[in-house]
Amino acid sequence: SDQMHLQSLTLFVDSADTKKTVLNSIIAGGALTVEFLNRGLLPLTYSIKKKDVGGFAKTYLDGIYMHVSYITKPESQFDLQKKLNSDDDVIRTITVLHK
Repeated sequence: SDQMHLQSLTLFVDSADTKKTVLNSIIAGGALTVEFLNRGLLPLTYSIKKKDVGGFAKTYLDGIYMHVSYITKPESQFDLQKKLNSDDDVIRTITVLHK
């Protein structure tokens, strides 16, 4: 049976370069195409305060902006989003799906 694949664009702001971790997660999930665009270290429009796993708060004023375009199964995209949301180095993330 044909599995539905979604074209996804994930944008995330990172405090460290987690490109390798994200790439491995996308490939492990069975992605067909992966394209990265690293926009580099840019100032945030507004400061973002985020608590890490240990409960310590940090305020971010800039971050590494990454755009990742890929085609994968919906459950793989959900797993990637979950990993990004739980990663202390990822400041913000959003994914847009195209059917």
